[in-house]
Amino acid sequence: MKKLIFILTTVFVCLFAAINVSAKSVSVIIPDYEFKVNDTVIEYKDSIYPLISYKDITYFPMTYEYCRYMNLTTSWVEGEGLWIAYKPRYVENPPAYEKTTQNKKRGSAQIPTYPIYINGEKIDNSKEEYPILNFRNVTYFPMTWKYAHEEFGWDTNWTDGVFAINKDASKNVYIDIMEQNDEYAIIRKGYPFNWPVGDGWWTTLVDYKYYKLSFLDDSLTETEYEEPNEFNSNQNRELEIKIEKNKIICEGHEFAEIDYLASGKGDESGFWMNSYAQTFGDVEIYNFRVYYNTGAAIVYESNEAYQFVKTENGFVQINGNMLDEYLINSAVRIGDDIYICANKKHWKSVLWNEELFKISPDGTVTYVNELMPDHNSVNLIGAYAGKLYLENMWSPDNYNDVYAPTIQEVSAANDGLFTYDGKTLMKIATFVHNCKFLMSSNGRVYALINWKDQIKRIH
Repeated sequence: MKKLIFILTTVFVCLFAAINVSAKSVSVIIPDYEFKVNDTVIEYKDSIYPLISYKDITYFPMTYEYCRYMNLTTSWVEGEGLWIAYKPRYVENPPAYEKTTQNKKRGSAQIPTYPIYINGEKIDNSKEEYPILNFRNVTYFPMTWKYAHEEFGWDTNWTDGVFAINKDASKNVYIDIMEQNDEYAIIRKGYPFNWPVGDGWWTTLVDYKYYKLSFLDDSLTETEYEEPNEFNSNQNRELEIKIEKNKIICEGHEFAEIDYLASGKGDESGFWMNSYAQTFGDVEIYNFRVYYNTGAAIVYESNEAYQFVKTENGFVQINGNMLDEYLINSAVRIGDDIYICANKKHWKSVLWNEELFKISPDGTVTYVNELMPDHNSVNLIGAYAGKLYLENMWSPDNYNDVYAPTIQEVSAANDGLFTYDGKTLMKIATFVHNCKFLMSSNGRVYALINWKDQIKRIH
């Protein structure tokens, strides 16, 4: 049986004008076999964007709508090229395109010469055995095993004259950072599998393996590791407080005056407090929230909030306590300034976009996202040599549910890894969909890509 390899295309309308008139032309064939994606038959024979075959390899027309359907995102930048990246979405049905007159059996396609990037890596189309093609002003690129399985997380199958793709077959390995120091990190990978429990029922178990990632040579070697009984990042700890003359006293320091008491609204029997400190490396943030006993649910009770940053000269109150509306997830210190990354709270949980704030020595808060208008989500990865390392994404809509990663919009060309020195934002790596980042003390940045089961140094 002849082996068929699926070839995928991706397109933007603005790409149409980018085809070089001197590009090499090749002869292609429009096949007639059945094609399915996730058990859905794709009618293509009379479509304006049909399948084509080149060198006995199948090519498929992936328009903007097809890209979204096939868990891809694309960007075209005039004069710079085409970017294609894996980005999962919940799009159930394929797009329906207008039919044309019966397609002729043969046609002509071109081999484009503009730059093309796949998941951040530039490819040399002139050296590809199965090059990306343009047919009817639509860009097609080769979907060999490397692309279908390794780059886009698909399973392909050719059986009884039907070519089929499972577009939702990414690996989705659990990857966690268990321990980190200046020389290496211990990484845990979890491989889920089904285990029969009887009567046709299954349960999901996880097989864990441990790896040592060297920050000296980027090597990754399997290792033995004994997990602690309780995993504690030590980021949050409860604070013991007392009230003296209406003021909060903690660890021998005098903090804010409680307005509920100072204004005579009530006494100490009429409120309760939640006090905790968050630690991120050498940054400590003290949080004090006062709840009034009104009898309502906690989220509806009147309250006061006070936030302080610990410095060498004592505690500085964050002006306006504006971060009280946020769930802080990371912080770093650069010189006298502190940068805090947080998600805005929502009554269900938190909103998905990451937001970045700068706390000046006097407590003044600067909303850094406003300085980066092309990116609505700014994730703080770490700091090195006086610069922040950030993952910036377009993400125009700020969602609040568990499915946000599958509906967030990203730009394959403009998003990615950036450095920021307080004035200049500089891109150093192209967007790659991943689960989390790891940054070493010597400035190396690694992407922990769960859907590829890969740990990749990106800077």
